[in-house]
Amino acid sequence: MSPGYRYLVIVVAVAALTVLFVTNRRYVYTGSLGALPALTAAHIADPRHSGATFRLEGRVTSVGVSRQGIVFIEMYEPAEDMFIDVPVFPSLGCLPVKPRRGETLRVTGNLGMYSGQPQLRPLSAAHVTPTAPRGDPVPMAEAAARIGETLLVGPVIAVETEYFESQAGLEHVRLTLADAEDRTAAAATVAGIMFEGERTPCEVDRLLSDDPFLVTAEVELFQDAPSLNVRRVFAPGAW
Repeated sequence: MSPGYRYLVIVVAVAALTVLFVTNRRYVYTGSLGALPALTAAHIADPRHSGATFRLEGRVTSVGVSRQGIVFIEMYEPAEDMFIDVPVFPSLGCLPVKPRRGETLRVTGNLGMYSGQPQLRPLSAAHVTPTAPRGDPVPMAEAAARIGETLLVGPVIAVETEYFESQAGLEHVRLTLADAEDRTAAAATVAGIMFEGERTPCEVDRLLSDDPFLVTAEVELFQDAPSLNVRRVFAPGAW
């Protein structure tokens, strides 16, 4: 390769990288995610915004999971009267908590289209978060007496976890929970269960860790003793 040709290749490469950097500046908001524009119908209609990063707050209308582990969330934004899909691929990490139909989510992601339907593709699974206030947590000893209520309970730790398979072939988790602030041998415990389909891998990791966490749970009676039907597991500090 002649020196002149080598110089031309270098110039072209540098120019290409410069164009790529300038183009992608629209899509990178390092340290300024809070200042991102809210997604509107006008953004979706304008192809120039394809790939740009937006924030969206809307209501979950449906949630599904493919065999490949992709979580498909459909959201509705009432101010713009628009529906948009939010696909969460396994490569983005595990969702902090599983989205529920009817709740409000906040999503930060890049705008795209798939089969004619707009999508907001999250920057990561952690950029898909519930926005509804959860209130103050109830200590476990108090929660155990409030049969029939759904409460935010904790902080607690799991002193025992056991997977078991139901007659329908589903894998559930049987738990024994204790108050995280009383780790003595005499500390009171409450039994619990978390059904398959109610949890994400992140939530399972919290259950198996030694760190304290909060749970949203329905307090029930099982064999004449309080039991927690766990619906959500929140990371330390998430409350």
